[in-house]
Amino acid sequence: MDATSGERKHTLEGHENIVLILIFSPDGKTLVTGDWHQSTRLWDTETGKQKQAITEEDGFMSLTFSPEGSLLANGSHIGPIHLMNADTVEHIKTFTGHSGYVSAVSFSPDMRTIASGGIDGTLRIWDVASGEIKHTYTDHYGMFYCFDISPDNKTIVSVSPNQPIFLWDTTSGKLKKTFNKEPYFFVGDITFSPNGNVIAIGGNNKKDITLWDRHTGKSIKTLNGHESFISGIAFSPDGKSIASCSMDKTVRLWNTETGEHKKTLEGHTEWVTGVAYSPDGNTIASVSPDKTLRLWDAKIGKEKRVFQLQRVDSSFAFSPNGESIAVVNDLFAVDLWNASTGKQERVIRVRDNASISSLAFSPDGKFIAVGSADGVLIY
Repeated sequence: MDATSGERKHTLEGHENIVLILIFSPDGKTLVTGDWHQSTRLWDTETGKQKQAITEEDGFMSLTFSPEGSLLANGSHIGPIHLMNADTVEHIKTFTGHSGYVSAVSFSPDMRTIASGGIDGTLRIWDVASGEIKHTYTDHYGMFYCFDISPDNKTIVSVSPNQPIFLWDTTSGKLKKTFNKEPYFFVGDITFSPNGNVIAIGGNNKKDITLWDRHTGKSIKTLNGHESFISGIAFSPDGKSIASCSMDKTVRLWNTETGEHKKTLEGHTEWVTGVAYSPDGNTIASVSPDKTLRLWDAKIGKEKRVFQLQRVDSSFAFSPNGESIAVVNDLFAVDLWNASTGKQERVIRVRDNASISSLAFSPDGKFIAVGSADGVLIY
């Protein structure tokens, strides 16, 4: 597009998947594009014709030109950084050190060094001539996908890919402990048991749930059974059972003491994005992009009720007395449903200019706090 007139100059066709990377060369004569299928293409910006095409087995996560445009550095999906000739795309050198994908790469102005940042939580400085690491900074912790606060409000647990489980002190903000050296990726959920002694993690590459002793940092047991990514975990109020939901369209119930798979709850027609126990532990609620919220008998696993929703969202909550369920059901509204009768009690219009992203009941059940997409919290 012409930035001044807004007119389209060229349509560049050739990629067969989502284009994730767009960078111009320093002289503006070349455009580099990279897609999800490990393909990168160089285009002549004047003619719109393709100059070069590269296929990289390691994938392309981040690309950058050197300041004078003669070199291309590629941060890959799996860790290595590849240095290439920008004209011929000939491979020159590989920098090895990151574990997991490299999210950012940058040359120094004198082209003698490269800085890179990765999902492994490190910032690395490389010597371009030798390919050696000059410095590694490990104060970063990588991406955090989910958190939970212990029942006593003193500890926050978090996990990031290719990093341990972290326990943080809520008062001082200091890191108290780390454990588990096995890499996790795209963790779906992490939660404390009701007594705070056990931490459950689900959604990793193995499609299982791992239970950890919060005090010793040792793995207690692994719950296997889901056939796809785990998106949610909930302990029963007495801590004796776990409900988990997954992209395999099921909710599964587990015995936390033995690790035994107790039941599989089937009924959703698309992946299940959220799961929760009622305060009395007798009911399990699950929500899915199939636009239903379903209630299940926690003891026998039978479906009790189905609520038809207007939109897809995983944000819902039981009221403290368990009599009502609040659901983000519209871009700007929250629906209140009677958990016993299945009737809609009320529609609360919250915003007119920003969609709702989360909600929570106050402890006395009189108020609902709502977070919106524009960063506003309403209570």
